[in-house]
Amino acid sequence: MKYRIKFCFYLEVVRQMYQQVKLIHNDIRIFQVYEELVELNVIETDGRPTQEAIQSGRLEILCETPDMSFEEFIKVYPVFTNYNKEGFIFENQFWEMKEELFHRVQVDRQEHKFNSLELKQINQYFEDRKMIEE
Repeated sequence: MKYRIKFCFYLEVVRQMYQQVKLIHNDIRIFQVYEELVELNVIETDGRPTQEAIQSGRLEILCETPDMSFEEFIKVYPVFTNYNKEGFIFENQFWEMKEELFHRVQVDRQEHKFNSLELKQINQYFEDRKMIEE
């Protein structure tokens, strides 16, 4: 069986950079971000981050890991800087959201208080997450 695909997909690092740049430059296209990142040696042509970009600190890869401090957690999910730390509890090696804060975030979401990047962070946080009842 033969499959036809349209080769226009970009890896996650390009998508995330595009979302950040688009907030400032509304008319930019994703292929322009891709080309610029390749030219600046931030990513390889296949979209993988270059070791040089990571080692120099020009590109920081953030992901949640067990036993993070709250400060490290906020680096991964900066959208939560708008909320009080007491809305979270450290349980089973991860920062979990208490029920009251969960409801506050849902109200803020319904009231469109988040930009697209913040919504992505919130959605990422809630993947495979549980809420802590107080």
